[in-house]
Amino acid sequence: MQNVNQTKVQTIAPGVRQFSEEVYSISGKQHLHIIEAKLETDKIRFEAGLTYGNVVGMQKATEQAAAVNRSEHRIVAGINADFYDMSNGLPANLIVHQGQILTSPNGRTAIGFKKDGTAIIGTPDLSITVKINDQVQQLPCPIALNKQLIDYPLVLYSNVFGEINVTVDNAVKVIVDTTNDVIQSGQSVRGRIQHIVEEANITLTEGQLLLAGRGRVREWLQSIKAGDEVELAFTFLDDWMNVQEAVGGNHLLIDKGMLMEGTIPSDTGLAPRTAVGIKEDGTVLLIVVDGRKPGYSVGVSLKELAELMLAYGVYSAVNLDGGGSSTMLVKLPGEQTPIIINQPSDGAERDVANTLLLVNCQKEGELKKLFVYPAELAILAGSSFTFKVRGTDAFYHAKQITDKVEWSVDRHIGEMNSSGCFKAGFKPGVGMVSAKMNGVKSGVSKIEVVDTCTKLAFLQSELTVEPKSVYQIGVEAYHKGRKLILDPLLLEWTFDGTVGEIHPGGKFTAFDEKGSGSIAVRYGDVSAALKVEVGKEPHLIENFENGANQWAIKGDRYTAIHMRLASGPDDPIRFGYHALRIDYNFLNQKGISGVYVTAKRSIELEGYPDKIGMWVYGDGHGHWLRGQLRDGHSQLFSIDYTEKEMGVSWTGWKYVEAKIPKDRILPLKMEAPFRYMATKGENKTTGTLYIDQIRLIY
Repeated sequence: MQNVNQTKVQTIAPGVRQFSEEVYSISGKQHLHIIEAKLETDKIRFEAGLTYGNVVGMQKATEQAAAVNRSEHRIVAGINADFYDMSNGLPANLIVHQGQILTSPNGRTAIGFKKDGTAIIGTPDLSITVKINDQVQQLPCPIALNKQLIDYPLVLYSNVFGEINVTVDNAVKVIVDTTNDVIQSGQSVRGRIQHIVEEANITLTEGQLLLAGRGRVREWLQSIKAGDEVELAFTFLDDWMNVQEAVGGNHLLIDKGMLMEGTIPSDTGLAPRTAVGIKEDGTVLLIVVDGRKPGYSVGVSLKELAELMLAYGVYSAVNLDGGGSSTMLVKLPGEQTPIIINQPSDGAERDVANTLLLVNCQKEGELKKLFVYPAELAILAGSSFTFKVRGTDAFYHAKQITDKVEWSVDRHIGEMNSSGCFKAGFKPGVGMVSAKMNGVKSGVSKIEVVDTCTKLAFLQSELTVEPKSVYQIGVEAYHKGRKLILDPLLLEWTFDGTVGEIHPGGKFTAFDEKGSGSIAVRYGDVSAALKVEVGKEPHLIENFENGANQWAIKGDRYTAIHMRLASGPDDPIRFGYHALRIDYNFLNQKGISGVYVTAKRSIELEGYPDKIGMWVYGDGHGHWLRGQLRDGHSQLFSIDYTEKEMGVSWTGWKYVEAKIPKDRILPLKMEAPFRYMATKGENKTTGTLYIDQIRLIY
């Protein structure tokens, strides 16, 4: 790791610091986001975050945090946690919350936190023993807790699992009534056999457990009779006995300060990553590495992730779920809720199974500190910017500011009004803005004023608009790679063409005619240009009349997939003589199944389309129909032809369109116009679809 550029380190809770860094690993440029927590008091602690308070399901990390964010229980930071089944959100590994064991471990690495706040990374082992009528049972296999029966032959379910769907053939299911169904290490749960159930879908009430088994376990379960007394004992072995909170991970990256090269796969690609580590003094580090964003952060392999953790002095570490799941939340001092500070590779926050949350449980007090945001910035001479100020108590809890705040600024860099609006002067310089209030610690921000820029860049390289429309053009200014606060009125704007006009500040008005032109912007010797098209006609990408040789078929978790050129009269053809036929079989598959039509070579799209449309002959099976594009930063993103829940609900031909988001860097490239995805475990089908007339709409 070399060439470290660090943002300002800020304290976000007692003993908790947050910072981001730009580094260069073997693979290239990386952006890291780090939380460093010294748990010096039991008022600052880690907790497992759950989806809607349950074991099964998926929910955004911000929503999981918001659900438990309350007075004297403020979420100050968090990361996504365990790997999970994307069809239902069931975490793969261990969950412990408030001392209650919610799922059993799976033999992989996890991180836990004891009553005294001590963190532990290792491979937990949970023993579950059974007595029937005071007789110890010799079970044919270990019992798993709140897992899928298709993966484990004997599973104990509690009501935190939610609705239990047991569709395994010949499974035996036994209801147990208890007086206390809270499962904790070192404790037993006693109850009585109620009855054997036949239903596939079961919802447990409070105080009920369910034992379900298949295969060789059937005989033992069938020997149990209604009315039998049951005692279930739960014991974590070794150091995990007193763990109060835990989430699962996968590979052990570092153990006792040593890189675990023997257990880290060597063939992992570059991806966003999430990890948690412990220093030798007990300090906990949460790390998220952004990825799949060339020029900003390419992502790392698991080995590189381990090497980065070592460079930060980590003594033991485990990797958590990565890729599009990688998310870090931070609550800035004075704010009420945490926000995402990394850049998720999907372009938006993904639903995840669970999270690891850092909680500030200090009692809230009086206003003691002010914080100015942003903490530092660079601004182009003559531009204006309004700062915001937030207040906290001594423990960084948000407090309302009721008195007047006095703003001031070093006079050589500009002027400040009473509302916090800074007007930069026309000479370069560095200075401080401060916000003051009687009896409260002042907040400050560092400002650099520059009078030159080294680069101007439009937010998009081409613009397509409707006739008689008005569009605000966005442009960014940079000084030696650093983004500047910019007043667009300081720029010189011109338009070359007859289809519209540009106004000061960058507002473009299109006339009532079709055609093209070019917008130019200049500051000093630096300029940039933007191509503009007014009223562009739709553009056909593919009608399959010349075959399907430029397309390939791919998929995930399928029994069979097939693609061929369709020709009448045996196949339904919408236009001309051909269409593309896609056959799939998702039966008996776990997780999200999918069949994809992909371009053998990425197809660069002309301009900036508003939508992609095509005709689809549906099979009515309700799977999610999407597409996938790649932007000018080589970042993949999805577009939706249907809603996730509704899916392809029709049979026969139907025209569908997918909206393309407007915040992407050009050029856009078509990677996969067709992605048919079965996201529900209970709806794995076989079927056939046809597609035709793929086109761009402007």
